[in-house]
Amino acid sequence: MVCIVTGSSRGLGRAIALEFGSKGHQVAIHYRIRKNEAMDVSLQIKESCVLTADVGDPEAVKLLVDSVVSTWGRIDVVVNSAGVTHEALMIKTSEEDFDRIINTNLKGPFNVIQAVSRQMIKQKSGHLINISSYAGIKGKQGLSAYSASKGGRGERQGNGTA
Repeated sequence: MVCIVTGSSRGLGRAIALEFGSKGHQVAIHYRIRKNEAMDVSLQIKESCVLTADVGDPEAVKLLVDSVVSTWGRIDVVVNSAGVTHEALMIKTSEEDFDRIINTNLKGPFNVIQAVSRQMIKQKSGHLINISSYAGIKGKQGLSAYSASKGGRGERQGNGTA
């Protein structure tokens, strides 16, 4: 199984990538700025590749997806885990910081889903997993932009089936 895990250089994305790798799956390790951490994750997975992209940039995401398909011929699972935050009261959050958070946390999954969907339709199979946050349901002081972006990803309660 070929997996792409965005934001897999650290945190939850890292743990997810390592779990897929421990099961013998091919894993595309994605990072934006933490190359050394992404390389460390890759060293712990038998079959992996390390790719960089700003998920807020549709062209960069398309190149990432094309690279995975070129390497392994398919994409079976995508986990949208990439995320950024900036702790500040909304009144002190700059438009630049707000846009960066929304572009990564909300537009990023949209860009990734659009880019991989063509391949998954062609394969007639594939799984898309969007990681949200409790902050998207119940905001927290100082995390207004982050909470808005994670709430936009949608949080589904229940047994996890779609």
